[in-house]
Amino acid sequence: MNNRDQFKKILNYLSALVIICAFMKCFDTVWNNFYNKAMRDPFWHNGNILMVAIYAVLYISMAKTFNGFRLGYDKFTGLFGSQVLGVLGANFIEFILVSLIGRGRLNIAPILVMTVIQVAIAFAWSYVFTWIYQAVYPPRRMIIVYGNKNAKYLVSKMSVRNDKYRICASISCEESLEDIEREILKHEAVIISDIPNDLRNKLLKFTFENSIRTYINPKLSDIIVRGAEDFHLFDTPLLLARNDGLRWEQRAVKRILDIVLSAAALVVASPFMLVTAIAIKAYDGGPVLYSQKRLTTGGRV
Repeated sequence: MNNRDQFKKILNYLSALVIICAFMKCFDTVWNNFYNKAMRDPFWHNGNILMVAIYAVLYISMAKTFNGFRLGYDKFTGLFGSQVLGVLGANFIEFILVSLIGRGRLNIAPILVMTVIQVAIAFAWSYVFTWIYQAVYPPRRMIIVYGNKNAKYLVSKMSVRNDKYRICASISCEESLEDIEREILKHEAVIISDIPNDLRNKLLKFTFENSIRTYINPKLSDIIVRGAEDFHLFDTPLLLARNDGLRWEQRAVKRILDIVLSAAALVVASPFMLVTAIAIKAYDGGPVLYSQKRLTTGGRV
């Protein structure tokens, strides 16, 4: 298993390259056979390459936003759903771009047909590469080191992903360190859940030295440290933990994504929303849009 782990990134890159090339070919066909011909001043060779490249960047960005390339992290359904969201977002933005270039006179039908074909491709791609991944990387035999009864909830959640995790044993942190280490060596991975910090540090050093994969259920302090900034004071490394919220560029990107993704979702959901609105009016005649005063920071209405 350890020898094969080094090829995971290659498999991920290969799978991503396959679907990116397939979607680029789909858009290239639609662009050259439909939209470019409808332009008053059609694009030539370099312009066509640029349009396909722009679509590739849009699709990759949207798919990465929804974790559409994280092969092995999600089940087939999750991977497929992420791909569908990425395709819908990319195609929505691309059609707006193409419409602006064509001055709003272009037919939406070609890109809708392309979307349906891409969804079918994404389905086949998700199924095939998930199957390949599971065949090459079967679930690891794991042991959980627990500190209290809350660990059973973590076990039940991880057991849902039996394609990725196979918890074969458990041991309490109250056992001796030698017994815990001996049991860990019998397995391919270990889960550490809510145990004292001193014991956790010892086990982390032990698993690192023995190249055993370790999953940690983080505490609040761990989450704060993960978000800390690292810097050096002369030759001394320091971590700076502070609660400043999102930076201005993060807020800007978040706001843009909120608007773009909401607009894309609104287009997809509008038929269902229309049916819902009609049903509400037909049932009790009440308002379709509901509003209510709420309190925000500092008790402000």
